[in-house]
Amino acid sequence: MSDHFYTASEAQDILGISKGMFFRKVQEGLIPKIILPGMKQGVYPKRDIDAIAKSMNMLFEQYDKIVFSKSTPADQLEEMNIEVRFHLSLPQGRWSCRRVYFDVPLLRKLS
Repeated sequence: MSDHFYTASEAQDILGISKGMFFRKVQEGLIPKIILPGMKQGVYPKRDIDAIAKSMNMLFEQYDKIVFSKSTPADQLEEMNIEVRFHLSLPQGRWSCRRVYFDVPLLRKLS
C-alpha cells in the first residue's frame, strides 16, 4: 500500500490470522484501523501490525521451550502430596465431600 500502512490482506498475512479473526480483532479495537481522507477502506499502520506480529512470535517462542515427558514415580508422589495439602486446606465441610484413596504400600515404595 505505502511506506507506512498495510492493506487488510497484507496485515492478515503478516499476522498469520484468518480474515474473520482479523476483522474481529479490528472491531474489538485490538488492531488499529485508520481511514485516510478520500478513501473508503481502512488501512493498518505498519508500525502497529509489525509490533503485534513481533509480540505474537515472542509468545509462541516461549511455548517452544516447554518440554513434556512422562512423569516419574517421584513426580507422581509429589502430585499426590500437592493434592493432599490442597484438600487439607479446605474447610472441613468441603473435605468431607471428597474422598481421596491412597495405596499405602505403593506410597511406601515410592518414598
